Amino acid sequence: MTQTFGSASANFTIVLPGTWANIPLHDRDETQRAVAALVKRQVGKDDRLARLRREAKTSLTELADKAVAANALGLSLWLELVPGMPFPGSLVVENLEQPASEAEILIPRSDDERAAVLADLFPDATILDLGPGPVARSAWLARIDAGESTVSDLKIVYSLLDVTGARMLRFVVDLPTVDRLENYVDLFDLVIDSVRWIDDADSASAEPASVPEVEVADAR
Repeated sequence: MTQTFGSASANFTIVLPGTWANIPLHDRDETQRAVAALVKRQVGKDDRLARLRREAKTSLTELADKAVAANALGLSLWLELVPGMPFPGSLVVENLEQPASEAEILIPRSDDERAAVLADLFPDATILDLGPGPVARSAWLARIDAGESTVSDLKIVYSLLDVTGARMLRFVVDLPTVDRLENYVDLFDLVIDSVRWIDDADSASAEPASVPEVEVADAR
């Protein structure tokens, strides 16, 4: 099962595997309603789970607040890898426009130019040649305190310049409880490989004419 999402404001679409829920970020009241609806659907209404619902709401609201603070275009939560197999994870898409003062100085148009810029900006990253063009990928395992114990957390960050060279998109993948890079990095490489620029003539025939905005997929 896959879902296609996109952002008209950033001119891209992306295909996500499994089941995802999108949390709207442009209005805090709408964000809280979407979080509450999602938690109710995923956790249930049992009174014995009230504490778990509260903690889940707090965690998701904090995640949404961080996404807003980062000027994110959208926040997607990975619910299931395949039907019946819950899988926690999140994907935040950030839109990083270059300052106007730099726009005339740095306008990399070709794939080689964009790859060179990314290599310069992210010297420790791996530069990939994927569907949307050159992509800088960084991946690492972090440790998170969970009460008296710690759990692993896989972070993957993809940075890419759009076809104009004036805007950078950053896809931040967070996979709590994952304790290895193998397979998961390969999977999300394929996800980022599915990114297409809406105004790219080469992808026009492959993408739907109407692209849903990343911001709204109500979990109710």
